Amino acid sequence: MSHAAITEAERRLLDLVGDIDPATQKGRRRRRILEVATETFAQLGYRRASISAIASQAQIAKGTLYLYFANKSELLLAATAWEKLKVTDSLRTLFDHELDARSRLRGWIKTGLLFTARSALLSRLISGDEEFNAVLADLPAPFLAESASIQHRILGDLVAEATGEAPRDPEALRRRVTAMTMIFMVAPYLRSPHLRQEMPIEQLAEQIATLIVDGIDPPAPPRGEEGP
Repeated sequence: MSHAAITEAERRLLDLVGDIDPATQKGRRRRRILEVATETFAQLGYRRASISAIASQAQIAKGTLYLYFANKSELLLAATAWEKLKVTDSLRTLFDHELDARSRLRGWIKTGLLFTARSALLSRLISGDEEFNAVLADLPAPFLAESASIQHRILGDLVAEATGEAPRDPEALRRRVTAMTMIFMVAPYLRSPHLRQEMPIEQLAEQIATLIVDGIDPPAPPRGEEGP
């Protein structure tokens, strides 16, 4: 898998986040708005998270906030992009060519599960919150299609490389990738110590990733390390 798809995804996220350069007042203010909005959306949901409350928490006038974001849905999209942007550096480590393909796929799944579980906003977004789903579903169709295309290219390359199969049947690969993306729907449940039966969250994410990539049987040991 090349860096191209990750770089493209990062560029799109940066475009949505906008200028958050801490060296400028504008960048610092936009970053502060996103910090407050992320926390407020995660705690209150979309409807109850008012622009007035977010502006007040960010210590700016409501009118000033509208200079940065045209409306609440645009602010939600930027906050979501900002959260996702935080994981890109971790994902880049999966391009280490010393890692075999299956290790990269396991790493991708584990990283995605842990990151989503630890983000209160992303967990709420994928947990079936109808308000958030309605806002995101109302985004322009080309935008949604392009976002899905980037995600499928990244994960599709990983799956094809890990299985050693060329994507001869694009539709079959698309279905396979779509099914695999649904794995991340369980991420919010990893937040609950009760549901994970007190298993450390990192250990559970590793177990899920291994089960998906290697199946229920453990992988064969490397040559020279076979048991007696």
